[in-house]
Amino acid sequence: MSANDIVIVSTFGRGHWVAAELVGHGVSVSLVDVSDQLGHWSPEDIEGPFGYFHAANFTLSQKARLDEEDYAELVDDGFVLWLKSGPIDMRGPHSTYLLKKAGIPTEQVDYISGYDGMTKRRGELLKKWRSEPFERTWFVNLAHSLGSHHSSRNWDALKFGRPLPLTSPYAVRRVSRRGFEKSLQWVEALGVKVQAKAKIRSIEIEGRNMVALRFEDGIVRGEQFVWCLTSSETKKLKAEIFRELFPHGELQSDWFWARYRVGLSSSMITQSLPLKFLVLDEIGLPWTHANLIWLQRTTAPEVFDGWVRIPAVHRFQKAYLEAMGREIVNVLSARLPDVDVRIAEHPQEFVYEPNELGPALYQIYDPQMLEKFHRRRLRNLLFDGPETWSALDWSARMESQKQIVESIRAWQNERQAALAKQRARGTTP
Repeated sequence: MSANDIVIVSTFGRGHWVAAELVGHGVSVSLVDVSDQLGHWSPEDIEGPFGYFHAANFTLSQKARLDEEDYAELVDDGFVLWLKSGPIDMRGPHSTYLLKKAGIPTEQVDYISGYDGMTKRRGELLKKWRSEPFERTWFVNLAHSLGSHHSSRNWDALKFGRPLPLTSPYAVRRVSRRGFEKSLQWVEALGVKVQAKAKIRSIEIEGRNMVALRFEDGIVRGEQFVWCLTSSETKKLKAEIFRELFPHGELQSDWFWARYRVGLSSSMITQSLPLKFLVLDEIGLPWTHANLIWLQRTTAPEVFDGWVRIPAVHRFQKAYLEAMGREIVNVLSARLPDVDVRIAEHPQEFVYEPNELGPALYQIYDPQMLEKFHRRRLRNLLFDGPETWSALDWSARMESQKQIVESIRAWQNERQAALAKQRARGTTP
């Protein structure tokens, strides 16, 4: 049996920075990783479609957590949006001109770049834009939509979550299985007790507190717990634990991000494409299916990963996935004359059965269902994962983890103050 101040149940790298940050503040931390039990996912699937925005809200230690895992390649012109009317980039030498030409108001760009520093002004702008026609607000709605875990109509997206920091320096992380192992080794070297490939048998709850995780070969006790799995991931991990933590059931998604691997024939056009860019075909049509494709060049120069949002009900329907692949080819072929476009690989859902793959990693939920969704409330249990983040990209994930660290640090300070009072009274156990 081992006892810790904090026990973090982690998957796919979630909670690694929380563990590293807390152990640096003198808190004993155990990180229990269960990634191996949640499906056959490639590193690219785990990383997701969003890229790595070097947002202003990142701390040095958060950047270190990402840098320790795998290297990143900077996208020269930042975020690139390719409309039918032409490309718009956010950090290139002509970005100001391109934004103006596209009719994108400066205050929308300023809102996206200064979001975290805004308070009252943020609300005023959102109220103003809700009353304006979509033709004037589509760009700020897109910034909110791209990383959102809320499903919404194009013109309603700014009502939810936080915008992606599209004006920030932008990079592609070259993720690998070795990089994930390095991240675990990094937190362990800092003093975190890491239990990899842990088989949790049950959780122990006393009153309104979680007190322990029970394994096949032992037990880990803690004062505070952080649970980094979604309801659907918890259900796949262990049905009994799912019923304990999510007594009202699983949060079902409307949509999910699916990754296709796209091959392009060698040409001057193919070579000139950015490292990462977003293809938006029709601004006024739903930002789903092949109308919105997020493309990222792989380490092979003529192979790209193409991410699209697909209805969850079609997730494992092979005929549907094949048809979606053909739509992607048609959209890209229209943009890339004289380039042969083909689907090199379909999403993992095409290859694996539902019980083998597990829940989608980047799900998008109906806003009303998300608002009504309830987890079990325990005094010493915090949840961190896609269901709780304000957006799905790294900047929002790190913002959520900051709040968890602040909560646990407040608990630590209260405990230290209580111990100091006990010492002063001479009643320290």
